[in-house]
Amino acid sequence: MAMMNIKKQSHTVKSFRFGALLIPILVISLSSGPAFGQTTITAGEAGVQHVFADNYYGVGFGASFVSGVGLTLKDHLPYSPIAIQITGMPFKDGNVGMYDIGAELQYDLFLGVTRLYLVAGGGYYYYNDGSNEDNSNRYGSNSNNSNTNNASGNELNSPYRLGFGLGYEIPYGRNVGMTLNLMFTAFMPSGDILPTPSIGFVGYFR
Repeated sequence: MAMMNIKKQSHTVKSFRFGALLIPILVISLSSGPAFGQTTITAGEAGVQHVFADNYYGVGFGASFVSGVGLTLKDHLPYSPIAIQITGMPFKDGNVGMYDIGAELQYDLFLGVTRLYLVAGGGYYYYNDGSNEDNSNRYGSNSNNSNTNNASGNELNSPYRLGFGLGYEIPYGRNVGMTLNLMFTAFMPSGDILPTPSIGFVGYFR
């Protein structure tokens, strides 16, 4: 029983190690400089109907516990309050490997110089540090598997995420917006539900 508790605690530490990488990203992003100018999400661009007449595409970087970390691709649909965003990133350094992929659906509540929106999202996160202390991978593989297969298993306890909450976008440059989300996040399969923040920077064009 003591050995099982030690293994469980070890996996819990590993499950939060991936998420802990977001903390310095959030701190650096928030301290990188003051907002200035206007993004393409302005009252002038949106018009009196507070919708865009054209597709607005975006490319940037996002860091979220729900919808991925890495390169962000975004499309704000024309004549609609809806925007779709996809974020993901692969990374490998020696024996350490990780990747993630996620998406968000955003619904504008207010569109002017700033933007307030509802957001729902989901994602999948993978992390492996090249070791596997209990000689079994994450999803039910037995001890007859080879060490190579065991070492490739996802070490996160809850790699699947779903979330819902509010987002706010402010100008960060002439054609750049900074987004801040706060979402209630379900970590699966553990079933934990926690409020989590996210941040993103997106450059817009059409």
